[in-house]
Amino acid sequence: MRGCGAIVASVVAGLWMSCPLSPLHAEVPAIPASSAWPTEHQADTGNADDSPVAARLTVYLRLLSPAGGSADEYANFLTESASWPKRAVMMARFERALAQENDPATLTRLCARWQLGSAQALAHCATAAAPPPSQITQWARVAWISGADQPNDAHLMQQQFGAAFTAQDNWQRFDRQERNGRLAAADAQIPFLDPQQQPLARARLALHRNDANAQNLLAAVADDHRDDAMLVLDQLRWLDHAQRLDDAIALWKHRGFAIERQQDKATAAMFWHARDALARDLLMQGRNRDALLIADDQSALPEVASYDAQFLSGWILLQRLRQPAKALARFEPLGRATALITRSRGLYWSGRAQAARGNRAAARTAWEEAAQLANTFYGQMAIACLRNDGVNGLLTPGQAGGPVREYLMRLRTPEPTVEESVRFDTSDLARAAQILVSWNDFHHARDFVIKLDEEATRPVEHVLAARLATRLAMPDVAVLIARRAGRDGVALVDDGWPRPFVPAEHDLPQGLELAVMRQESNFDPTIVSGAHAVGLMQLLPATGQELARRTHQPYATVTAATLTNPQVNMTLGAAYLQQLMERFGGSVPYLLAAYNSGPHRVDTWLASLGDPAREHASGEVVLDWVESIPFEETRNYVERVLENMVIYQARAAGTATGTAVATEAAR
Repeated sequence: MRGCGAIVASVVAGLWMSCPLSPLHAEVPAIPASSAWPTEHQADTGNADDSPVAARLTVYLRLLSPAGGSADEYANFLTESASWPKRAVMMARFERALAQENDPATLTRLCARWQLGSAQALAHCATAAAPPPSQITQWARVAWISGADQPNDAHLMQQQFGAAFTAQDNWQRFDRQERNGRLAAADAQIPFLDPQQQPLARARLALHRNDANAQNLLAAVADDHRDDAMLVLDQLRWLDHAQRLDDAIALWKHRGFAIERQQDKATAAMFWHARDALARDLLMQGRNRDALLIADDQSALPEVASYDAQFLSGWILLQRLRQPAKALARFEPLGRATALITRSRGLYWSGRAQAARGNRAAARTAWEEAAQLANTFYGQMAIACLRNDGVNGLLTPGQAGGPVREYLMRLRTPEPTVEESVRFDTSDLARAAQILVSWNDFHHARDFVIKLDEEATRPVEHVLAARLATRLAMPDVAVLIARRAGRDGVALVDDGWPRPFVPAEHDLPQGLELAVMRQESNFDPTIVSGAHAVGLMQLLPATGQELARRTHQPYATVTAATLTNPQVNMTLGAAYLQQLMERFGGSVPYLLAAYNSGPHRVDTWLASLGDPAREHASGEVVLDWVESIPFEETRNYVERVLENMVIYQARAAGTATGTAVATEAAR
């Protein structure tokens, strides 16, 4: 089977299709660069029915372009188009233009329009007649606490407003910087702190950085500062990093748990991540009861962290300590969650706990409910439990889709009414997206479709946004919307698992490459990660060159630019998957863990956690291996890619899924 190197948009027909892939070295039509700005003429021609929206779009794009506009133009646009995307960018551009404005009347009028946050705009507006100096100073204090971390900005703020900053302002600024990992800025802030606070600040930074002198700086902290929440959290993480696990447990008991309960939701979530990391390290050493003590504190955590804590506690109780009744009490709240992934996890493991108690009827009931969420990993695992034939994505990755197909057919997607569809498609945001696609500007069109989905308050609005993304040939946006919809309890199988590229045939389980692409890039061939991984399968240029060399491809031409070519990226990505498949004996869970976190880490985990795949263990034992992976990102990655693979297999089995099939089944 030949693949597809480009997505062809048909705005009129509202369709996207796959097209044949060219050879490895061939050119592929590029997605337009963000600098390909349409002209006024383009806006006025071919869009007569949309001239007001098109006219606003030309202004919008010009204001976002390097050319920019005046402060007045930004202010007018922000007022008239408050619901359009990139508002934060527009506000930043407005403040930059305002800082360059010299007309006193304009400054008087615009400096008071919105609360300012940039150092340059605040300093410049301090000379204007309005707002009053006290208001500007108050805004400057807020900006100092919440931002202005670049050295030039910090210097300007100190120079212009430093006398107004209180000791509490300066401490809050440091506290934000250190807890958010802006360590260089936090270090530069220490001289502005009260002298009595400086030892605490230095200790926090040293612990955060794992500095060699952290212990000495910690000893210098005054007793009345030792209950500082972030100091305790930094110390807990530092002890875990140093593998001083007993000291970490002692500190949790002595201070950590009590301080965690006093925190706001954001800080409590940070404490949970530290608990989770320590519990996982303890599990790696077989210290199951200590791990439970850390995981099962029952603190008042934010919803997501609370579900994570309850799951880990329940899993330890069931799989490590063999206490199914207690485990069931931890799993059941997850089974009532809104998010599909969380709910299916809770239902599946509730079934496992019931089965361990000998209550097979209750177990089957839980699995039947989980199986209705067949677009999730644990819904698929529940189907395997119901069939009891050993066919699942963990053990039989090439055969897992067939049994899931009939369950996917039962999924119901909310169907919008004609009135809802018309209202959605004729909104300014939807029309703007369609016009931008007609201008071949997918880059900015994406922002409008995403903005539409961000404003969704009902399930049907997720459906409408995903369908618009599909019609406009934006599979990456459709996938993103499907993820959000899943968190809101809505399954969007048709739009959320597209096939915009068709990989060539390989000795890999069916659907695996598509599954990896969906998880790695959402099918955006031009995406580049913060670690400089590129394209559909997120390959580093150096890795791509090495893969090309090993597979006798023209490796010298493999660059970050050529990796945005879908064919090049898929060819090399498939080669890497095949290498990992051979290295790990055909085990897809091991392969995926290695693709995400590196083969050497997987070797370490196999040495410490065992090698159930090579020992021909049951699916339950392999699942325990996956859930024992100490990295949250990698555990999630393995499960998400497996669920994607099974869905693609099921959809390729000859039966469509989603709304159309559900509607037909209902008839």
